[in-house]
Amino acid sequence: MKYSIGLKTDPGPKTRNEDTMLAVVPTEQRDTVLLVVADGMGGANAGDLASREAVNVLHAQLIEKGAPERDTAAERLVEAIKLANVSVYEHSQSSPDLDGMGSTVVAALILKDSFWVAHVGDSRAYLIRGGEPRQITEDHTWVRSQVRDGKITQEQADRLHMNHVLDRALGPDSAVNVDVWADDTLEPGDVLVLCSDGLSGVVTPERIAAVVADNTAQQAAETLVNIALAEGTRDNVSAIVFRFH
Repeated sequence: MKYSIGLKTDPGPKTRNEDTMLAVVPTEQRDTVLLVVADGMGGANAGDLASREAVNVLHAQLIEKGAPERDTAAERLVEAIKLANVSVYEHSQSSPDLDGMGSTVVAALILKDSFWVAHVGDSRAYLIRGGEPRQITEDHTWVRSQVRDGKITQEQADRLHMNHVLDRALGPDSAVNVDVWADDTLEPGDVLVLCSDGLSGVVTPERIAAVVADNTAQQAAETLVNIALAEGTRDNVSAIVFRFH
């Protein structure tokens, strides 16, 4: 399996970067890749702690304990995120200073030419195939839930200023539902992009696709973050770009 990975994060206009990223390839399993972007929230340093804890739990469950086999990949990815939620929740209950801490998470697990994506919150994953972008996660926001339930139209949603109000995240409750994009096959030239909402909120999928088409994986990650900063993002910005050769 041949691939390349690029990643970049920036605090943006904020003083702290509460995003945490992970791109890891086990030395004994070069055909296994784990990619994670987590966007923390909460007062003081709680957001930093939440996103780091989420990423650490996923690394422990999916890398340190041995990578999953294909037939258990989806189950173990979802279970790892649920365990991350429990850990963030327990931290939030341990101190008044950590009350309300939480994090989004989007994770991609790649085994040879197969991949799985799971997420909670509004950090996104895109699949760029043949130059065409496809968002393969659905934001867990209040606005998106209203559109999904038919209570408002997409046009009405676009006029609201509540696009980043989450209705699902790691940490607020002891249990969480995890969405998973299961057992898809990568084709030569495919690109996966994982990002926090500091990027997706200001850079269109079409522009993301154009950037990854003209750059190496690392150049694409850096360019995407720089574009988000230039477009006036109000949040931390993180991007991981995985190109399948």
